[in-house]
Amino acid sequence: MWVTWQDTGHVCRVTVAHPTGLEGIVMESCLRCAVAPGQFTGEYAVSATQSNGEGFSLFVDEKLVDREQPQGAEGRGEGWLRVEVIDRRGDQALIKLPAEPLEVGQFVTVKANQLASLCLQSSRR
Repeated sequence: MWVTWQDTGHVCRVTVAHPTGLEGIVMESCLRCAVAPGQFTGEYAVSATQSNGEGFSLFVDEKLVDREQPQGAEGRGEGWLRVEVIDRRGDQALIKLPAEPLEVGQFVTVKANQLASLCLQSSRR
């Protein structure tokens, strides 16, 4: 599989191809994020930062987030969002988010040090 991508700061253009025509293997990873209660039961509002310093936020099913201890009465805190890593180049990684963010597309470029191969151990799994 080969991947080409272009990060213009707001839009990532992704072309994924495989010489056999079969779907390629995508690596699951976890993105460090801020977590807050969502609008509905069973969802969280998560936010993180792109490699260019601009933030993004989205609502996701609570099963896709491993939370650290919530802070304060509002239930805000830090956690890890399950994402798919499409490509890594140097200190950057192109990822696919599990839902469409409010500000950008579903593919974003983040700093590689924001990712971890394993999320926190969670009783929800």
